[in-house]
Amino acid sequence: MMRYIIRAVKYFLYLSAMVALILGVFILLKLVPPDPDQVFRGGWTSVMYIAILFGITSAFYPLWGYRKEELTIQEKPDVPIRDAILNLMQDMGYVLEKDSGDSFSFILRNTFSRLTHFFEDRITFCHIGDTPASEGMPATQTWMIEGLTRDVVRISGSLKNRFYTRTTD
Repeated sequence: MMRYIIRAVKYFLYLSAMVALILGVFILLKLVPPDPDQVFRGGWTSVMYIAILFGITSAFYPLWGYRKEELTIQEKPDVPIRDAILNLMQDMGYVLEKDSGDSFSFILRNTFSRLTHFFEDRITFCHIGDTPASEGMPATQTWMIEGLTRDVVRISGSLKNRFYTRTTD
């Protein structure tokens, strides 16, 4: 719950800073006057409505913007899944932040990219189970991936693609 609140506050501050920066540039370029009563139709009342809108958006953003996804991957004898995950994340611009055996987390290597993700760029992998090979079925591993929705979808899709075996007739 605390992480949720922190994310919501960060998003509110980020939205507010972006609007303030844009308005500041407009004021410096003398495109708008520096008085909110002249910039907005309702003056300070409009500023309050904008802040309320940012607050509502920020309160719901962590629900939409973050997810956990369970991913079951077929093992291949020549490619350990753990090594494939580490290589994929490195190829996607992430660095290993913490490794504790069955779980590890990554953050973006580039500071500007981290800034555009509000420094909420951590992707966490947690190994939650193995299924041994049986007649006609290969062994599988199940991993839980947690992070920004757009990144989790992109990473899980890339992992599925790397471990998908195409057969031709």
